[in-house]
Amino acid sequence: MTYWEGLTIDTETKSKCYEIEHETLNKNNVYDFFNSLFEKARHYPYWIVSYRDHAYPTEKEMKDIITSYGRTCNVVSNIYQYTIAGKRTPASQSKEYLFVCKKKSHNFLDVPRHTSMNIVLPKPDRFKIRAR
Repeated sequence: MTYWEGLTIDTETKSKCYEIEHETLNKNNVYDFFNSLFEKARHYPYWIVSYRDHAYPTEKEMKDIITSYGRTCNVVSNIYQYTIAGKRTPASQSKEYLFVCKKKSHNFLDVPRHTSMNIVLPKPDRFKIRAR
């Protein structure tokens, strides 16, 4: 048995794709899609989401969605040049975003500290705090 078993090729398309049932994402349903995805992934401590800048929602909107699930979010980006049939056009250049997300910590060592002295605290995973 293979993944392709039982699927039919759509002979009307130029690239002869397999016929599959799926809902195409658009501006009207993309928020529902990401909310459903992140709700199902709520129990994972870390999320890594790769995303292209030509997609919807925007980088800021995506960060807002992620932070609404109680996550901190750092974004790393890189510019890629895609070659489409040997042509380099403005549409073939895009920025790829990598959203690195983790649950917000309630550990007292992870919250911002306000002090006039420079202090160095060990990372929380190197020791355990014990009640006396």
